[in-house]
Amino acid sequence: MTNLVIYLRVLRWNKINSLRSIVIYNTPEIIFLNMINNSISKNGILIRLTEERWNHILNNHSELIDYKSEVLKTIENPDKILEGSQDEFLAIKEIITGKYMVVVYRELLNDGFIITAYLTRRLRSLAKRKQLWP
Repeated sequence: MTNLVIYLRVLRWNKINSLRSIVIYNTPEIIFLNMINNSISKNGILIRLTEERWNHILNNHSELIDYKSEVLKTIENPDKILEGSQDEFLAIKEIITGKYMVVVYRELLNDGFIITAYLTRRLRSLAKRKQLWP
């Protein structure tokens, strides 16, 4: 088994810590995983939106192609946050009257990542989940 050392480079940009790249050193190869964008959760945790996750979202929910900024804004400023079924959070924000953005993400100790995102008009299906915020 090969040892992996992960190096995180954090740049200061517009007064927000912004994660721009992760370099994984796996001897003898170096693999670069580029970040698209990041957001700060209500718990103050940096949440990453990787290129792989953004492609996953678009492959399953192509209607979100113009909503990347709304996905990130939903984590920073949700209307409410619900508990997921496997330690994830569901940030929900009304983006158009009667239409809601749902962003599923996970928080780790020092950072987190977006799992998926989708639009819905049906909040009743989410109403049985425990509300964590506000």
